[in-house]
Amino acid sequence: MQQPTLAEIEGVFFDAMLAGWASGAPAKNIPELPGSRIISFCSGDFEVKDIFFVTPHSSKSGGTTTISFQGDPVWLMQYGGWYLEHAVSFLKSCLNHAYKERHFYGGRGLSRVRGTNMTYLNNIACNYFEAFGGNEWIIDSNGGYLGTHWYRGMLLLS
Repeated sequence: MQQPTLAEIEGVFFDAMLAGWASGAPAKNIPELPGSRIISFCSGDFEVKDIFFVTPHSSKSGGTTTISFQGDPVWLMQYGGWYLEHAVSFLKSCLNHAYKERHFYGGRGLSRVRGTNMTYLNNIACNYFEAFGGNEWIIDSNGGYLGTHWYRGMLLLS
């Protein structure tokens, strides 16, 4: 079986993210998993599935983004945390900016993005596409937290 290159997997990651949640792509419900949403992206032999869970009882969410090649998983990212609703559009713009650069920042945004009344911060503990992790958050102009997420992931190939 042919194995994809790291560059191919990373390229599909950026293509999928640019067509995904941060771009406003609609998510579908998964009936067998209450509270779940899925956004799928296909490109040749690759399939990307971003599956996340939300609840009406809080602003928390968590999920997994998986890249598969010819039906087998080759890369994954897990994430979880919370954001206040009024910070979500700023978060999406920060993520989209990084994805358009096609530079890997732990799968999230740049280390710092200042907005009009919010700042996005990304503390990347390990920043290899093959193994990564960190924490991101958005603060208001007074330093108050508007949300945070942890993230981590890895290449599943040897």
